[in-house]
Amino acid sequence: MIRKGLFFIFVIIFLTGCDHYNDIGNIAVVSSLGITIQGSNYKTYVKVLSSNSENEENIYTESCSDLDECFNNLNTQLMKRLYLAHMDLLILSNNLTKENYDHIFNFFLNQQTSRNSFSTIVVDKIDNKILHADSMDINNMLSLSVGTNALASRVSLSDIIKDVLNFRISYIPYIETGDFVTIKGYKTVYDENKLLNKEESIAVNLLKGKVKNFSVLIDKNTYHLEECNVINKVDDNFIGVDVSCNYHGDKEEDIPIIEKYLEKGMKSFIDNNNQNYLKYLIYKYENRQVDVINYKVNININYKEKTGGDIFE
Repeated sequence: MIRKGLFFIFVIIFLTGCDHYNDIGNIAVVSSLGITIQGSNYKTYVKVLSSNSENEENIYTESCSDLDECFNNLNTQLMKRLYLAHMDLLILSNNLTKENYDHIFNFFLNQQTSRNSFSTIVVDKIDNKILHADSMDINNMLSLSVGTNALASRVSLSDIIKDVLNFRISYIPYIETGDFVTIKGYKTVYDENKLLNKEESIAVNLLKGKVKNFSVLIDKNTYHLEECNVINKVDDNFIGVDVSCNYHGDKEEDIPIIEKYLEKGMKSFIDNNNQNYLKYLIYKYENRQVDVINYKVNININYKEKTGGDIFE
């Protein structure tokens, strides 16, 4: 009886393995996907791993009224099913509207093979440079950015959907493709559509606690900050923001320059995005009601004399 049971288990494993093997030949593994709007149609750019080589990728384009139609057409063209489980990057064009984002969110939520954990970026235009860029290189750029210039950090589609559902806004890394692929900061999407400036993008990362050590460029001078900590205080109709960082630099006289720069960016972000910042705080602090925004920003830079062992030498 035991041997007979083992035999049936072996048969099941063998048959399942065969089906899985056959299924691999019927799928096209998507590594990245670009989406833009042309007129009233979506145009998709699907980068698919070649079945002949793990390093070789092919890009297929399709234009249609909705994303389901685009994918169905590509499935027919390739005679394979597009497979999203290993996708690393979603590239969105700068001209998408709130309705487009709704459609994109619903499309991915309905895809059984999509993990939605892939990085998502907004670009000024979808061109060959960004399409042929290695998705791993883009992800590395985002990881490096948050720890160097604090302009942007990696954001997944799941993060974006969660933000939109909770307070109807998300901050997505914005990249320009010009002579070089360059991270410019954050783009706000959904209820509004605008590009934050450099100082406001830094403020977002500080307020959300995404950055501890980074550098700021002020009038062509670079200042290295470490162990940054931000405390958000909510009390009835008052918001307090306390930012503290350590500065390992050449001279203590640099501190007012740094404090003024960070304070300007923080106040600009709160002034220009106060409703969104309010929604974020209400969400973070368990739905406490804050009716009027009065705020105070306190920037405290602690001078630490530079030593030969500092990492930024």
